[in-house]
Amino acid sequence: MRSTLSSLSVILLSMDLCKGDAPTHTLVRVSHRGAPVDIRHVPLMMAQAATAGVQIVHSDECSVSHVQFLEYLQKAAVESNLERIRIGEAWRLIESSKRKLKKVVLAILDTGVNMKHPDLVNQFWRDPTTGSIGFNFADNNTDVTDKDGHGTWCAGIAGAETNNSIGVAGVANVQLMILKWGDGAGDRLSNALKALDYALRMGATVSSHSYRSETGSRIFEAAMAKAATTGHIAVVGAGNEAKNLDKNPVYPCSIARTIPSMLCVAASPSSTTSKAAITSWSNVGAATQIAAPGVDIYSTDRSGSYGWSYGTSASTPQVAAVAALMAALGLQGQDITDAITRSRTAGLSNKFNVPDVGELDALNAVKIALGQPTSPPRASTTPAASPGDVTA
Repeated sequence: MRSTLSSLSVILLSMDLCKGDAPTHTLVRVSHRGAPVDIRHVPLMMAQAATAGVQIVHSDECSVSHVQFLEYLQKAAVESNLERIRIGEAWRLIESSKRKLKKVVLAILDTGVNMKHPDLVNQFWRDPTTGSIGFNFADNNTDVTDKDGHGTWCAGIAGAETNNSIGVAGVANVQLMILKWGDGAGDRLSNALKALDYALRMGATVSSHSYRSETGSRIFEAAMAKAATTGHIAVVGAGNEAKNLDKNPVYPCSIARTIPSMLCVAASPSSTTSKAAITSWSNVGAATQIAAPGVDIYSTDRSGSYGWSYGTSASTPQVAAVAALMAALGLQGQDITDAITRSRTAGLSNKFNVPDVGELDALNAVKIALGQPTSPPRASTTPAASPGDVTA
């Protein structure tokens, strides 16, 4: 999302304009530079209608119109979560500050990745000795091919390439270390521990963990505590079972109550017009100080294309990517976590009335890192919607 309007190409988009739930419209598909892109919830104000002769029929029928659509706005429409966390504004502030960014590695501990995905292929960290982009702890080799799809989706949310005129934009332009520890079913938590140890040894500053277990482990807690002592920031998902985590803990999320630098992430809506709140299906508790959009998130998929899904699995890599961005701006250890929690919106309403849960605000986090005063987020206007079935 670091693109500027002046540098972007214009494409022709055929869009259904309907009376009803303005400003949202129906799902359409366009082919842009050979890559199919699904777009839904396209606000009319994003279309450059002045030169396109857009016709709006004020009836219950839909009309097909042609509009000119700028790529930056196309991505914002597809990825409303990016607009909600104000990452575009955050990147513009970084660019205007002229601050030189440090190189930062973000480890994605998940089911692997499509190593040839066009929106990810240029984003990978490389082992200086073997040239691999990570390690497969399930099969004990360097083949991190994603057979499930979950890992590719999470990787794209965090760090899909920007300014490449295709697909989606990730939250942060950082190097992605891919640590595969399972394929999504019957995975061994011990492999996740090995992956975390690898991330620490190989220099990852932040790790993203979109998984959870019903049972805790002293060994796992000790590993997270060890990571914290090195200045590493572990960002973990809260889970999607609508649980009060203070009564029904899940792991590694609940460990964050005892490790201040850890961040456990709940899910909030993705639409910029939805009320700031915890979704009805997200787990929440004292360990979840931060939330990020987890509804209808569009990202890279293992087929080489793109797809939608839901869950705190999506919320987690967004927070992890902002944490990596804080490190790129020069913050370290606990200061990274503090910048994120200080940047939050006001407490979010939730079904268990858990206090002190705020929504991620990348712009304010960047302002804190740059030593600038923070600003209030854009106001929300409509109640939060339930996403339906949770699939991630």
